Amino acid sequence: MEQRATMFRRGLELREEQEKRIIRGYPVLFDEVTDRAGYYKEKIARTALDGADMSETVLIVGHDFNNLLARVGVNMRMEVDETGLFFEAELGDMEYDKLIYDRVKRGILDGMSFGFTVIEESTDYETKTDTITRIGKLYEITLTPIPAYPQTVATAVERDAAHEKELREAQEAEEAEKIFKELEEL
Repeated sequence: MEQRATMFRRGLELREEQEKRIIRGYPVLFDEVTDRAGYYKEKIARTALDGADMSETVLIVGHDFNNLLARVGVNMRMEVDETGLFFEAELGDMEYDKLIYDRVKRGILDGMSFGFTVIEESTDYETKTDTITRIGKLYEITLTPIPAYPQTVATAVERDAAHEKELREAQEAEEAEKIFKELEEL
């Protein structure tokens, strides 16, 4: 059931949706080898994102900046972990956002890619593999049906306000329990 709070002011309608459309996944995977056009391979080293500028990274569709969905620090968060670069974005209420969310949810649009500058890479001529060891700037992460790294993935998560509250309360309880254990050890 969709719950809304609606306000009217000088003919402008503002709606607060209780349902959230979340897309998350891994656009960058460490140490996964991909075949690049059949004549060489490429992989991203675990150290590649160390020091990379990700302060203005955006989430787009098909490497097209006109298809903007999210911006880091606004409606998207990213973090580097042992697997690669994880992201989570909350899409808006525009019809385009809803369309893309639906495509991801149904598995039609489930690949990821990224646009970046390379500062440092190495080549293993025996295996014909380029390893990107240092990325300068990560401009964009993109949803795409044909990713260069087929192992990448994006998924849709539908959350309502009640579920968000439950998650937040569970996290807070877990953090409080951790603090109490640390205090007991003192």
